[in-house]
Amino acid sequence: MKNLRLFLPLSIFFLAIWTREFVPCNPLKDDYCQGINQALSSSFTDEFREPSSFFDVFSERGETKYTNDGLKIIINKRFDNPSIRSTFYILFGKVEVIAKSAAGRGIISSVFLQSDDLDEIDLEWIGSAKDTVQSNYFAKGDVRDYSRGGYHHVEDCHNQFHNYTIDWTAESLSFYIDNLKVRQIFNDEPTNVYGYPQTPMAVYLGTWVGGDPGNQVGTIQWAGGLTDFNDGPFTMEVNRIVISDYSSGKYYKYHGKSGDWSSIQSIDGTVNGRINQAANEFSILSSEDVPQNKQNVDSNGDQSAEKDRRSFSQFSGKFKAESVDNNSTKVEVAKSGILFLFIGGYILSLFI
Repeated sequence: MKNLRLFLPLSIFFLAIWTREFVPCNPLKDDYCQGINQALSSSFTDEFREPSSFFDVFSERGETKYTNDGLKIIINKRFDNPSIRSTFYILFGKVEVIAKSAAGRGIISSVFLQSDDLDEIDLEWIGSAKDTVQSNYFAKGDVRDYSRGGYHHVEDCHNQFHNYTIDWTAESLSFYIDNLKVRQIFNDEPTNVYGYPQTPMAVYLGTWVGGDPGNQVGTIQWAGGLTDFNDGPFTMEVNRIVISDYSSGKYYKYHGKSGDWSSIQSIDGTVNGRINQAANEFSILSSEDVPQNKQNVDSNGDQSAEKDRRSFSQFSGKFKAESVDNNSTKVEVAKSGILFLFIGGYILSLFI
């Protein structure tokens, strides 16, 4: 029972305690879902000194603070689970996070990628284990396989910043700690019978309480025991993130119900169309010589933070207004239907 939680997708826990009114629909299961995701189609770095158009608050319970030292994700009390979510998706790519995980019994820090059809790639830190980070991956929310998790040594992750990197391609998934590869999974491995993550993913950063007394016994044991909130606040710190999208285009659109990457259409772009370019951009943005402010690398490889950020922000705002209609849950659809019936009934009553 101790390691049960390790092998469950983070989406189960985040969605169960998310307080917002809508979540992305599943394009493989929900007939009303159009399955359109805004593409990053570029590379950028963010030091989280101030909010930007690249990330939105995912859960408002707890604190997400932007400071001169980066992002602080803080649990102050029971039921806090602060997190942020990218406003874009990548279809294969590279994500680097310079982070210091939160210390505290039962406290979980996490960086994960997730698609609308529940493909997932995870990094997690347990607040009572200062020398370990865990890696995991899932496909289509399938949790029948309990052998996917990996444990990796890292020196004093609660008090020291480390570089954690995920490199995700159609062929393989690699995890790095301080630029040293610690794990690699191949798409075509014979043991990989329960699938491989291969649909457009958003990026999440957050903390949650695995040691809450309301959780299952196995989850509490895996998290290191019950959390004493008198020991708080519990803070995860993110100094910088670098993200490169290996595909190009404006949107990634699901086609059919296979969930295979070859079925994903890139609108005005190409799936896997910028791998070499993205590698060059990532090298520039992840170097120690990057100025201490947000930057973008445009499609020509030029560093032009303000120009690209404005362009992305304008497009993002337009897309987010559309995405509520395209990717709302059945709850939102039901609410809209009820409102329509109410208005229709009222108009009809005027003629009776």
